[in-house]
Amino acid sequence: MKYSDLGFRGIYEQFCAFPLKDEMREDLIHYPGFTKADGILCYGYMHPEEGLMLAVMATGMLEGSDIQCFHEPRENLISVFPEDFEDEEIITFQESDRILRMRFDDQIRALGNRNEVEYMRASRSMTFIDEIRDPRFIDDVPVELWRRDLEPETVMVRITDSDMDALIGDLRQEPEQNFGVHEGDEIRFVAYRNGQNRMICYKDFDADTGFTAGQLEDGTVLKEAIRRFRGDRTEKNLMSLLHVLRDCPVFIPCQRASEDAALPEGSGKDDVMMAPVIMKNNRDQYFLPVFSSQEEMKELADQYSILRSDILSAIDCVKNSGYAAAGIVVNMNTELFFIGEDLYPVLHRMESALTDVET
Repeated sequence: MKYSDLGFRGIYEQFCAFPLKDEMREDLIHYPGFTKADGILCYGYMHPEEGLMLAVMATGMLEGSDIQCFHEPRENLISVFPEDFEDEEIITFQESDRILRMRFDDQIRALGNRNEVEYMRASRSMTFIDEIRDPRFIDDVPVELWRRDLEPETVMVRITDSDMDALIGDLRQEPEQNFGVHEGDEIRFVAYRNGQNRMICYKDFDADTGFTAGQLEDGTVLKEAIRRFRGDRTEKNLMSLLHVLRDCPVFIPCQRASEDAALPEGSGKDDVMMAPVIMKNNRDQYFLPVFSSQEEMKELADQYSILRSDILSAIDCVKNSGYAAAGIVVNMNTELFFIGEDLYPVLHRMESALTDVET
């Protein structure tokens, strides 16, 4: 297997071996056996300035899927760039890893970066963002900055922490537009996989401004967000819509049901025998209709009882409905918006943007 096929996880804090290139030999004159060696034993680590590097622990003779190492050098280890071996065959040492760690324990400790915070190390276990990591600086990921009236702009951000809802990191470059942040500033951002199965990190500055409950009450803000997304189906407009939907009240048509039916959060005594209406479209797909206001329900408001709830509770209703529902449809009678299963976890991870609750 080649290093280019294995990726950084095959070498980060792991032992590996490569064929020794002739042009490297003169750099290894303080390594025992360098004149006759045909391979090098390496250990992957994060250098504070250079990023992912390979420390040459010893030279040796390659023997199939193993290497017989000569003695380790008494002077400082040299380090090489992983991409120098991108197309070389790599040998890994899962079975003998413990033995190698015992032998080279002092050298591994010397490679440690005292400036690394614990979370920077922990974030490297997040495999879901591997596809967008910088191949050398593996804590760095591209983040799209979004603000209304500005073009989306991508900058590199170094992950330093996280919380329940977002990743946290420092900007590694100065944005070209005025987003109100600068190189070195800390931002909170979200990572999610979109409908095209592409991992995206974004920072929506408009979401940071928040809403009052009164602004969202009549559903106008939600309808405008849907209209904007339908007119321009960008990631920015989608996330802005979801941030509004996360806090907007929604109205769900309900009908009498058995006592064990799934009920939305907020149901009271009078709602005990009521359950959300699951409908079916002309492609025989089930869905839950919800509305931004009672007026949007039109004739359905006369046919069914109405429950005021929220989108997270609506998602729970769909999951517990007993139907293989395709998703949730917002405002099915006018400019609709479909919420598929892929957006459920995105909405659940979003923080509330409500700044206050008006009574």
